[in-house]
Amino acid sequence: MAASGDLADVFRDSPGPGPQQDGLRIGYINAHSMGLSKYGKSKLAKIHKLITDHQLKVFAVSETWLSPQVSDDKLNIHNYKFIRSDRSNDGKGNKKKPAGGIVVYMHNDIFYQLKACEEVHTHIQYVIISIFKPTIIDLVVLYSPPEKENKKLLGQLLQFLSSSNHSNHPLVIIGDTNVDYCGAEFQSNNAMEQKVKRYTRVVRNKKGEMKGTLIDHIYISKLHLSRMIECDVVRCDVSDHDLIYCTITTPVVVEPDFVPAATPKPNRKFKPFPEPKPNPPSYPKRDTCLRPKTLRDNSLSKVRSSTQPQPGQQKMVPKTSEVSRCCVIS
Repeated sequence: MAASGDLADVFRDSPGPGPQQDGLRIGYINAHSMGLSKYGKSKLAKIHKLITDHQLKVFAVSETWLSPQVSDDKLNIHNYKFIRSDRSNDGKGNKKKPAGGIVVYMHNDIFYQLKACEEVHTHIQYVIISIFKPTIIDLVVLYSPPEKENKKLLGQLLQFLSSSNHSNHPLVIIGDTNVDYCGAEFQSNNAMEQKVKRYTRVVRNKKGEMKGTLIDHIYISKLHLSRMIECDVVRCDVSDHDLIYCTITTPVVVEPDFVPAATPKPNRKFKPFPEPKPNPPSYPKRDTCLRPKTLRDNSLSKVRSSTQPQPGQQKMVPKTSEVSRCCVIS
């Protein structure tokens, strides 16, 4: 961690996030009023520039200071939808000046479902969103006012959120806790790990010295630490808080090798049908011009008997037609 005197130089040279990698890039900032009410100047143009410059698919803003009089049309950003959760007072019952509030911008390509918008004791606000595309995660955007009693409640809330996540998907909690991670009062959570390692708010104290605190946090479930491939802080001029961001990768699904199905064992009690015998060869039909053998023999005997001379008769020579017919028949 850099010394307090060098904090301004450290943040001024921060390069910011690089080109968009595969996965989901999430950003967060405490705007200290979006300036859309009568308190201050509108910061929507600066927020839009942060989203486009750093290619943020999800961008959460806390301390929006929005009142019911501010319509949703004033919050529109091109190609983004948003979830809005206002707080109607400043946490002390004073309704004259708005305070708190959360707005979460979601790119149109993202499929999500809003699970809860809650406000617990002493105005700790959180929004729970389930994201299904381009990756599956459960996102919690959190804002805790700077109240002393909130430090203990914050640890209980983190424990509750982590224990209530029963899915196998990563749980990411991002927001302003107003608890200095560098301070001794911070108590870590066994199921979650805080990934921001640089100061997120640099202010000048009464003596004119620069003082840095790490009060904007990003938590991820320890079972999915490998899914967060980048996490850093970027200096910006929206407020005295800096932009924090992280990228959650899409898990690579490894298909198992092809295993052929086992060949079923034959049922030995089953007797297969016999194979059909081949058809006998077909022969050409017998010539109908030929007479049966019995008729042929009888005709020959008649011819021979007619050619033999009877006693007292001369030997007769058969005619040519009969001889030829006999030859043909024989």
